[in-house]
Amino acid sequence: MLSYATWARDKSIQTEAYKWYARALAGLQAALSHPAPAATESNVCSAVMLIHFETWADTAEGAWLKHVHGASTLLEAAGPRACREGFMHRIFCHLRFQAFIATMYENKLSEFASPEWMCVPFEIHHPNVFDQIVTILFDVQACLATAHGVTQTHDLAARAKVQLRALAETTVAKLLQWEQQFMPPSTIQEMNGICKDGWPSASSPSPPMGPSVAHDRFPPAHFTSMPEAALLSLYHAACIVACRLLAVARDDVADGDGLLVHTQEIIRAYKFVERVTDKAPTSNLGPVMMVPQLKMASLWGVDESQRVMAMRMLKRVGRHQSFALGDIGDLQDGYFAGVASWAVALTDLVDCERSCETVEN
Repeated sequence: MLSYATWARDKSIQTEAYKWYARALAGLQAALSHPAPAATESNVCSAVMLIHFETWADTAEGAWLKHVHGASTLLEAAGPRACREGFMHRIFCHLRFQAFIATMYENKLSEFASPEWMCVPFEIHHPNVFDQIVTILFDVQACLATAHGVTQTHDLAARAKVQLRALAETTVAKLLQWEQQFMPPSTIQEMNGICKDGWPSASSPSPPMGPSVAHDRFPPAHFTSMPEAALLSLYHAACIVACRLLAVARDDVADGDGLLVHTQEIIRAYKFVERVTDKAPTSNLGPVMMVPQLKMASLWGVDESQRVMAMRMLKRVGRHQSFALGDIGDLQDGYFAGVASWAVALTDLVDCERSCETVEN
């Protein structure tokens, strides 16, 4: 109702939508006011619907986050076995990605990232392609949380380093398996040729051009739909972070050319989504689907011009769309930004030391 009213610029429908939201919020608060609130299907559904309303209404600062945490808490109370089939399974699959976004915004590790929550709900119904990439994103989040603990102590102790390396290696292996299972060979071949045709090698000097000029050299996008572009860009975002952290754990240099490709694919996906977005009531959904990917690209990209471009795109979404977390482009410490700065500095230092050794020899 709110989405249509906003698109149609109908104030009367907007007002009615807000009235229904207020009633639903009061009803859910009453239902959850008991000492042991029941994690019923009705309560969980109400909480999720409030999330959707706040996605676009953003009635109060932090309201969207509170609704995500509230719905997640209800599912956690029900337990993973209750989410194996039926309505609760479907709502869990729908909610877990939003829980990932919310906890990334707050630099936290989601409860849904635990092994039990990543396995038990899929004992009856096997995860689809989207479920699997969300599971990998939770693996990435676990890597980030581990690295965050290391940065807080300013110590890369052997034990913590081994743990980070094991987590990162497992995540990279899952990403490779996902790629081999779901990405068509033609897409992989096209990606392999992008660095030579569309962006300078990470080891070569960057030409004197701005991000927008460089982007004009991109080959045509291979995406066939908006959901596909958003899904594949999640894979690329996970690759960037996991490979960066694996390089840190190994005291190694990250694969610069590979990171260039992954970041570039996110940028291309956003441009595709922006271009194909229609004028329907849900037209604002497309660019918003790209927000987490652009945020990670702006923090972890190997090339400064790519990072700048991703940030510009992120801020463009915030300016042109009204939605919860629309300030993410200006968020300084979310999405484990401190870990990103630390990891980029360490890998750059290793790269510099290797270069100095080469010159001396």
